[in-house]
Amino acid sequence: LRQGDALRASNQLVLAAAAYRRSVAVAGPTGAQSDAWNRLGLSLMMMGSADEAKAALENAVCFRPFHADVWVNYATALKLVGTQESLAAALAAIETSLKLVSGFPRAMLVAGSVLQLLGQHDRAIRLYQAVLNEPAEGSAEATPPLTAQMRVEGWVNLGVLLRGKGPEFNEAALSCYRQALVVEANAPAPNYNLGVALQERGELLAATAAFGRALAAPVSDTWTSKGRVDAFVNLGVTLQYQGRVTEAAQFYRAAFNESDST
Repeated sequence: LRQGDALRASNQLVLAAAAYRRSVAVAGPTGAQSDAWNRLGLSLMMMGSADEAKAALENAVCFRPFHADVWVNYATALKLVGTQESLAAALAAIETSLKLVSGFPRAMLVAGSVLQLLGQHDRAIRLYQAVLNEPAEGSAEATPPLTAQMRVEGWVNLGVLLRGKGPEFNEAALSCYRQALVVEANAPAPNYNLGVALQERGELLAATAAFGRALAAPVSDTWTSKGRVDAFVNLGVTLQYQGRVTEAAQFYRAAFNESDST
């Protein structure tokens, strides 16, 4: 387990998964089995292997059915599988987690993202608002509080949903993106979404700066090459609106190059 943790921390995910599988093979007590399957599932999710992660986390909850956090991990893997059936199962897993720990913030955040995928936007908005407006250090019982990455993702998702409700919600969406940037100033997703919203308002210099901050971030599991392509294109459009055509062309070319590399 410790070897797998070290490898996962250094992003050597294939080796980490192999270490966790060795741990599963020799683990005796049910708690140790659950830990090994849980960490294997987390590594597989980071690798994008949603079906394998789901299978690993099914084992984790079987060995430790009264651990709320493991149920949330299982729900997250089901969400990544992405079918209507798996999304419904994800909500059921979250419901189990919330029965174990009432008001568990991370479970509520994942529930919001599942409802968002199911098109139940108003319910998702209410959940995001309920959990994100709690103090950052507030956690339910013995469960860990939301990480900075979780809070950033939640604020961005809430902003996207509010912006989708119409122009009258644009200010509220901007506020959400800015809340995310209070948590992590250089996070790419809120900077990108902030740039789009500012571009629509005609605040072109501020939009240019926001897109630039987004593009300064490397590709990661939460900031993909597709996101970078969109940011390059939108930055090009923003510069073109300002009459900076030569600079805009450079970013359009960068979007093509980024697209060709994926």
